[in-house]
Amino acid sequence: MLRYAMTFTHARVPYQLRILTASLDRVDIFKLTLPAGRPNALTQQRMCGLTAKHNGVKCLSYLRENGYAWDTSTAVGAARFGSHECLDYALTHGCPRDEEAITRTATQAEHLDCLKCALKHGCQLSEQIREQLRMFQVDEDNPCDVYLRTLF
Repeated sequence: MLRYAMTFTHARVPYQLRILTASLDRVDIFKLTLPAGRPNALTQQRMCGLTAKHNGVKCLSYLRENGYAWDTSTAVGAARFGSHECLDYALTHGCPRDEEAITRTATQAEHLDCLKCALKHGCQLSEQIREQLRMFQVDEDNPCDVYLRTLF
């Protein structure tokens, strides 16, 4: 039934299925939602970003093993949505990174695990965050701000 539905229409259903299967990290079904043939680089990057954003580390690994390209949006998206495992995978496996964007995004989204992961992988803090720490403009309700203040 699932295979029939995907061959019947490949426009909208696969996108929604990709989100669902990535969030469930179901590689077996995720493979079926991928477009036939070799997608262009932009589509590949979007797929990696979408998968990382929904914490599908096994699906992200599958895409990379099959030659899908990724860009800085993969790591930044993982940090924004709290996908610690995908962020760790991306940074460990050489994903292009915008270090300041990753740490800034993780801090603003209050994802302490992602912030710690980024710092562990050598990402630098954004100048904006450094300035806030210097000026003691720390949000006591944000665990990332509290954690960073203990470091400096």
